[in-house]
Amino acid sequence: MERLEFERLCCDASAELGVADTGALGQGFGSTFRDVRFETSFDEAGDSFLLLAELGEIEESQRAAVYENMLIAQHMTWNRPSLRFGFDPERRKVMLCVEAHFGQQTGGAWLAKLMRAVAAQALEWRQTLLAGKVREGGLGHQA
Repeated sequence: MERLEFERLCCDASAELGVADTGALGQGFGSTFRDVRFETSFDEAGDSFLLLAELGEIEESQRAAVYENMLIAQHMTWNRPSLRFGFDPERRKVMLCVEAHFGQQTGGAWLAKLMRAVAAQALEWRQTLLAGKVREGGLGHQA
């Protein structure tokens, strides 16, 4: 997929989700939907892109517990290799990382559906897996 096609995909998805700045996600800026900050990582040479959803900032006293819980969850989802956790060192935030493959049904509605599912998972894990261990609140464009 070419850069402009990717930007259009993100723009269409953002519009479907009601995000105010529909161009932010595809241009490498953060975009917020349902209190979850999203980012993307895209390379024209690939057949997929990375959708990153912010889980929150780790409370210093909870770092080991958070990493342990995330590794347990990652181990339990061994059959979903496109789902991983990450860490943004500049913003000090833990991230849910989802590899999204381009295919025949790739379009704004498809990406919006994926973002809804990822946001729901991120919000659920904030209340369960990471409850009391991370500070939420993203910077970016609100929906």
